[in-house]
Amino acid sequence: MTMVDIQKYVSKGGRETLEFGLTQNPLQAGYGEIIKLAWQQEPSLRPGIQLLFNMMNELFQKYILNIISPIVRCEDDDQQDLSIPDDNFSISTPVTPLLTVKEGLQAHKAHDYEKAWGCFKGNAEVGDILAKYWCGYYYLEGRHVEKNKKQNQNIDSRKFMEYLKMAADNNNATALYNLGDVYFSGKLNFEKDTQKGIKYLRQACLYGQSKAVEILKKHNINIYE
Repeated sequence: MTMVDIQKYVSKGGRETLEFGLTQNPLQAGYGEIIKLAWQQEPSLRPGIQLLFNMMNELFQKYILNIISPIVRCEDDDQQDLSIPDDNFSISTPVTPLLTVKEGLQAHKAHDYEKAWGCFKGNAEVGDILAKYWCGYYYLEGRHVEKNKKQNQNIDSRKFMEYLKMAADNNNATALYNLGDVYFSGKLNFEKDTQKGIKYLRQACLYGQSKAVEILKKHNINIYE
């Protein structure tokens, strides 16, 4: 297959067949699930790079670390059964688990913007690129975050574009489309750059972004260079 054939195959939902042999172990099964999540055809359902890293780290901790780092035991048998009194520990504030970006996107689709915003904000604070993009989107659109003239004046569109570019660099189709649209149409007070816009829109098309396809077709621009 040529590169163009591969691009068309993937954009239509085609993927390779995962084969780990007849004796698949739990580590391979876990890695296979990570690959399948990253292969989701719907861009919004693909996990962010931070979540993928966390999932791989969990596999490492569970199946690799225990092999290369055996449990250290005390040489003194008298210390083997030491226990720590429960009253040495206290939890004053309940800990709320951080929702995944995927759960945030599902809440967004269900119009539960408060839940989605909390998820995106929390994940953005730990470095998730996709979550940062959605935080910027919520500020610009006024979803859950109050939208008024004063707040709009405080929105740093360049910071939003910075997050958008980081998400696009990680091949997020929606970010590629929005970045292309900003440059192609000159939105957010950015100088219009048609060629740069077409470049990002074409990349978005390769990842199955239908709106990018519509824009290029509307202006009679070839999807493939």
